[in-house]
Amino acid sequence: MKEKFLFLIFFFIIVSPFFLYTSEEKTFKIGIVPWIAWNPLYVAEELGLWEEEGVKVEIINYGNIREKINSFRNGLTEISFGEPADFLPLLETGMKIKVLICVDGSFGADKFFIRKDIEVKDLKGKKIAISPYPAGDFFVWRGLKALKIPIENLDFINVDSPSMGAEAFLSGKVDGVYLYPPSSFKLEETRNSIELFNSSKFPVFEAIFCREDLIEREKENLKKILIGWIKASIWSNKEENLEKFLEISRKKMYFRREKFEMEKWKKAMKEVKIFFQPAEIYRVNKKDGDFWKYFMEEVIFLIKKGYIKKGINPDNVIEMEIWKSAYREVFP
Repeated sequence: MKEKFLFLIFFFIIVSPFFLYTSEEKTFKIGIVPWIAWNPLYVAEELGLWEEEGVKVEIINYGNIREKINSFRNGLTEISFGEPADFLPLLETGMKIKVLICVDGSFGADKFFIRKDIEVKDLKGKKIAISPYPAGDFFVWRGLKALKIPIENLDFINVDSPSMGAEAFLSGKVDGVYLYPPSSFKLEETRNSIELFNSSKFPVFEAIFCREDLIEREKENLKKILIGWIKASIWSNKEENLEKFLEISRKKMYFRREKFEMEKWKKAMKEVKIFFQPAEIYRVNKKDGDFWKYFMEEVIFLIKKGYIKKGINPDNVIEMEIWKSAYREVFP
């Protein structure tokens, strides 16, 4: 009898976790560097949109791109937001990653400044601060290419954050800088800089990335995360919610102690498009859509500049079914 009792206890200890565990109990860790376009994450958290879907999410803020990518690579986060160039070099380390959905596009927020006393033709050899790298490199390359200025002519300096780039420019350590809000506001308020070009002509697209094995295990919960994201994006784009949106962002984001008034917030929201309308979500994310084309152009650039060694087939990286499933549920 005693042996039977001990066996039952042993059996319960070994087997019970399999009965008690459900995938809904898992906490999905999303790593980001705080940025206005990803603020719907904070909205989804604040409004309990993921709780409504029955999924647990933890948002982890990092100080710079390098920390974010290292945490993603080392498995501290399984999901992350960013520009394709942030993540594609990981494929050459053997890591398998997927794009879940393109979530935003910068149509004017990303800017390239040079000193007012420098002629464009005299940019050769000038020091340029860039963060993030190589995504910022790609943006600057497209702008300079249109101006027929070889990117090889410039001396690029990688800095950990846009705010560091702004300070380097203002202190005279560099002659040009790639920035976006709120750091770009610092230069727009000075008289010693010229905005040479911005992303209105050279849009920058960003997406949600995840580890490939997560899709195999958690497809349904990933769909729920995207549903929460889309609902938060819809809420964040409503005019009547802008003040509350700014309030949530100030509380959560790294620049909450910096001056970010409503007028600047509205300006930034016009320049950064968080996709929320059914037609634009579909247009951007469909095969051969806006993000697809951007992805392929960036891969060519990354090969040319030596960031990656071989081509990447978007069919092997861009996951199409989960976002479509979430899309159909939000927009039946």
